[in-house]
Amino acid sequence: MSLKEVGIVRTVIAAWCCFTPVLVMLFGAVGLSWLADYLDYGLLPALIVFVGIAV
Repeated sequence: MSLKEVGIVRTVIAAWCCFTPVLVMLFGAVGLSWLADYLDYGLLPALIVFVGIAV
């Protein structure tokens, strides 16, 4: 994997993590607040992986 590809992947993950509060508000506004519970299933494993990479 080239450095450009790694940078793109990390940018997507960072954007996803920063976008989560906005997603929760949008889900609540359109009546899909039950989906907010499932965001953790994607974000917590991503956090563990990237902390492992950082170490």
